[in-house]
Amino acid sequence: MKLNSLFFLFFLLITTHIVAQEEPEYVEVDAVITAINLEMKSRRSVETAKVRYVTVDGDTIDNQVQLLHIPLVGSFKDVGDSIKVVYQRENPYFVKSQGGSFLERYTWHIIIVLVIVFSLPRILKMMKARNDIKKDS
Repeated sequence: MKLNSLFFLFFLLITTHIVAQEEPEYVEVDAVITAINLEMKSRRSVETAKVRYVTVDGDTIDNQVQLLHIPLVGSFKDVGDSIKVVYQRENPYFVKSQGGSFLERYTWHIIIVLVIVFSLPRILKMMKARNDIKKDS
């Protein structure tokens, strides 16, 4: 019984500490793409961009962010384009790109829905024909 209460107390202290941690403050700025790199590994592809941005303190920083892209097509961004990035105020080298357009985010979802929509009538027709053949036999 005593061991269980010690575990419970330890768990309670750990979870309270995790919840009590502050969320870092993020700042959104414009960044210019200086280079784009596409890495393909088996079925997965990752497109990254080297970006240059100026912090609110006036420091110019070169960093790398991941771009949203459509597989087999790539990103809609080119070298020299401006994108929105967010960085931590305390650590301006921790940066991430803002989410892209609706099409870039939900490409695979859209493709799956279109395949289902265009395949469903054909599948239903095949099932109806199969049922008609079974009824005739």
